[in-house]
Amino acid sequence: MLGSTAEGQANGYWNMAWVRELLSTAQAQIPFRPNTFDSGPVYLQGRYATISLHPEVYGKFAGIGFGKQFSNTAAFSWKEDPATESFEMIPGAALLGRSLDTRVSAMQRPALRHPNHDPVTYINSGFDEVQVYYAINELFDTLRPLGMLDPDLGERPFQAVLFDPDIESQDNAFYTDDTINFTTYSKDALNYARDNTTIWHELGHGVMDRLMGPRLELADTGGLSEGMADFVAELVIQASHGEKTFPGVEDQRIKNDIGFFLTNEVHDDGEAYGGVMKNMLDLAIKKYGHRQGLAKITDLVLEAMRFSRDHPALTAEDWFDRLFFADAVGRANLRQTGEMSVIITEALHSRNFAAEADRALFLLQHEGYDVVPGKPGSRGREIPLELKADEIATQVVSVKISNGKDYSFQYPVTVKVFYNSGPLQGAIDWQNEDSEPSQFEINGDGQSIDIPLTVKGTCDTINRTDGTCSDFAYVQIWNKDGKRAVAKKRFYLSIKTVL
Repeated sequence: MLGSTAEGQANGYWNMAWVRELLSTAQAQIPFRPNTFDSGPVYLQGRYATISLHPEVYGKFAGIGFGKQFSNTAAFSWKEDPATESFEMIPGAALLGRSLDTRVSAMQRPALRHPNHDPVTYINSGFDEVQVYYAINELFDTLRPLGMLDPDLGERPFQAVLFDPDIESQDNAFYTDDTINFTTYSKDALNYARDNTTIWHELGHGVMDRLMGPRLELADTGGLSEGMADFVAELVIQASHGEKTFPGVEDQRIKNDIGFFLTNEVHDDGEAYGGVMKNMLDLAIKKYGHRQGLAKITDLVLEAMRFSRDHPALTAEDWFDRLFFADAVGRANLRQTGEMSVIITEALHSRNFAAEADRALFLLQHEGYDVVPGKPGSRGREIPLELKADEIATQVVSVKISNGKDYSFQYPVTVKVFYNSGPLQGAIDWQNEDSEPSQFEINGDGQSIDIPLTVKGTCDTINRTDGTCSDFAYVQIWNKDGKRAVAKKRFYLSIKTVL
């Protein structure tokens, strides 16, 4: 709040609302030209979406086949300060992408897949821009009939900035303040600008921001944010595709069996949140049919998000309390009071959602301490190793699980360790990575095992500007005869190759 006042700004405070106000003043002074074919080339700037290129693309990539033109859209670079573990935001102007010369030119852009994901080839073809533009419009077109009618929520456009060349953001897509940011991609990675589920996930962060307010603070690792973003994507899929299948439908992150309090990283926490919301949606569709079930759950969840607005320390317990409260309030002509409580309770029952003393436990430890957020071995707190190129080193982690009052593992469980197949994974050269996963077994409640993790001194990929590589071993618990993991934790290392 101080960032919006002159006194606060004089003392170094700022916020995005103030920055956006400054930008709006500047944007209002830019001369207007109609974006129509009658007035010249058309750019992908419409009612719901504005598509731009990152401001650094011309300085980083040679061979772009059209001239550099600034957009009226702001773009932000984020540079980490390792000394303070914070980020500096650097505002700039985004760039216009490839123009549309005819009314059918967007449909004629080839969806080619370059073998190395060459960004210049993709920029020149312009297909990624069209794909993202379509996906943003599809979100608005499908959610508005489900009740997303508030002018600010349901009409304010989103921006997309493509081809951020920062090496530390490679193989990624992320959301910041009404903007989806897309990076460049290494040879074997996915191009997220062409994956609708990823685009709708990032837009889901925007829907959450708009409903839950600029001062919302999450008390855990932020899993609710990731889970709700997955759930918004699922709502769009259900509204636009119904019960039709498509390639990769079973690989979506929201389709999982992860329990609450059995993870140590934000995206894995998000699987529990998103998964339980998906369970509720499936139960509602089964009970009421696709159209009614989708409408009831969408309204229930959006209302619970509104009831959570600007919460200073939202926990999982707080979130589900608000979901039950929204159910108790009901909605005239759509949901009776208390109608969904049985569905909510049934979905939570299978996800280890219980009081602390009654929960099942999954402990991942290194050198006697728990690997939890903010501690060594967690994301952003990698264990640093300095190794010669031909040297190897082994770190040992221990795994222990125990049953809860109502939630039990199904023994014998398999402990699987993955090295390459997780998100943003594969930079370190792990021993046995080509035959992943490494597998171990726990035969009974309360037992623990030690797992050696061996790495080589030469990185497979340098993914840090200081010349190091950062990566994680993905330790997962699979029940006997289970089809998916029920618990996941990550153990992070960084490698510096020395002479």
